[in-house]
Amino acid sequence: MGQWYLFRCPKCSYETECSDGPDRGMYAAVDPMICKDCKEVHNICVGEFSKNGDYKDLEKPECPSCEGSNLKPWVNHECPKCGDKMKQSNQSHILWD
Repeated sequence: MGQWYLFRCPKCSYETECSDGPDRGMYAAVDPMICKDCKEVHNICVGEFSKNGDYKDLEKPECPSCEGSNLKPWVNHECPKCGDKMKQSNQSHILWD
């Protein structure tokens, strides 16, 4: 089961919904990453599970917004717009079982 949280930057008000760290569901594994091209934080699909449960890493993960592959891990909840630390909401959304 995957959970997404709302993150907001107190300095520039940028917001995003994504996992707090690596996460997985029944069909995919994701890591929150910053796309250095469009400067957005997204859960990036890094692997997929087949119907029989086998797991395969994706060779070239892509940004869902711009389809770029210029990605870096999202560490310390750094805001991709201004670099300040983003704050995590206490509310979460369960996205898949």
